[in-house]
Amino acid sequence: MATAEDERDRHPVGGDDAGEIDTSPASDVEIDPLFTEAFAEGFEASMEKDFQAAAEAFREALTFKPDDPQTLYNLERVQNILNSE
Repeated sequence: MATAEDERDRHPVGGDDAGEIDTSPASDVEIDPLFTEAFAEGFEASMEKDFQAAAEAFREALTFKPDDPQTLYNLERVQNILNSE
């Protein structure tokens, strides 16, 4: 039966990349600044209760990132508010 010491001998810690952990965001994920701007405008408008402007901004954000779940949720939320007025 292998002990923890045997396991360490088979898989030693160290080497060229020992102790290096990549804490940066995924480098292949880029967020379009136009999406970010439109989303922020929608969020700000919704906080100010300008739901028409919020809906327009969230629709614009979706042109840059059509499947973004948070944007889709926020758009649905403000549309529901507009439909209930």
